[in-house]
Amino acid sequence: MLGNRILWMTAAGLASIVVLYPATKLRLGSILALSQPGSIWRILAIVFAILNLKSLPFAWHVRLFHGLFTHIRPRTVGRSTTASSALFQPIITSSRTSILECDYNIHKSNSTYFSDLDVSRLHHIACLMSLGMGKARTKFLAEQKGSFNIMLGGVTCSFKKEIKPLEPFEIWTRVLTWDQKWLYLVSHIVKSNAVEPRGYTLQPWKKTVEGKRRVEHAQATPHPAIFATSVAKYVFKQGRVTISPERVLEASALLPPRPIIAEQTSTSGNCSAPGLSGDRASQIIDIGSITSQSGLQAESVLSQSLMGPEVGVWDGQRMEQERDHGMSIAKHMAGLDALHDVFTADNRPALGQY
Repeated sequence: MLGNRILWMTAAGLASIVVLYPATKLRLGSILALSQPGSIWRILAIVFAILNLKSLPFAWHVRLFHGLFTHIRPRTVGRSTTASSALFQPIITSSRTSILECDYNIHKSNSTYFSDLDVSRLHHIACLMSLGMGKARTKFLAEQKGSFNIMLGGVTCSFKKEIKPLEPFEIWTRVLTWDQKWLYLVSHIVKSNAVEPRGYTLQPWKKTVEGKRRVEHAQATPHPAIFATSVAKYVFKQGRVTISPERVLEASALLPPRPIIAEQTSTSGNCSAPGLSGDRASQIIDIGSITSQSGLQAESVLSQSLMGPEVGVWDGQRMEQERDHGMSIAKHMAGLDALHDVFTADNRPALGQY
């Protein structure tokens, strides 16, 4: 949204300068060689490049680093007194479909969704967990040699509506759930300005209209503003050792304080999950034991989660309820790992090689 405004303000400013200052017009004309043959093509090429800024070479890298450096500041969620309630809140990024992103159906190509999702997820992770990952690099280095990294382990996207050429859209990305290994993020690609959050935790000066565009869609499932929904999973690594997402979230001060419980000696032979202790270890969900849920129900739950959980004081029980709710969806993605085993390799003939 901000990038679109800057683009149009810049274009309007340049147009005003050309109109109001004839000398600038002449200078610009000499630079563009408007009096030379082919000037119209040069102008069209410049206009085409402006309309496709996000598709130019290295534009994706610039967008990623912009998202990274935007959130490398002291102002992080983890320093807030209500950090635990912010864990499941979304971050909103805005973009627009460029001409080069459109396919022969004259709408945004399915393959281009993932580059926009990359940018949105990086914004979210850098904003939410930059404090914790900074601490983790120091803390985990003492436990295990190697560099601390976060890696994308998989991503899936379900398409619902088309996005037309030059149409603006927003991506709402938030934490869906986590288990012993994976941190799951859900991203909703929605129509621009169709949904209004109840407020902005890190930007309290931004005004919102309470209930705006919310009441009329309260009963609609899935939400009519959704273009597509994506789920991605990330793993934290210290060298070759996997770090539980919970440890990183705790380092980011995003989890409520652990309840004080009496130490119990296990007599049943059960082992605690790595990286967890206390009652949280016993609350880790076995993905295979969750009651199966149809794909239609999963899509319904994901669309209902667009607005995220209610704002308020979060305790451990409420946090676990939200995590359990997200895990009922994430288990479907986790089950896709079994597809690696169905690769037929050289056991069967192929149709051809092209």
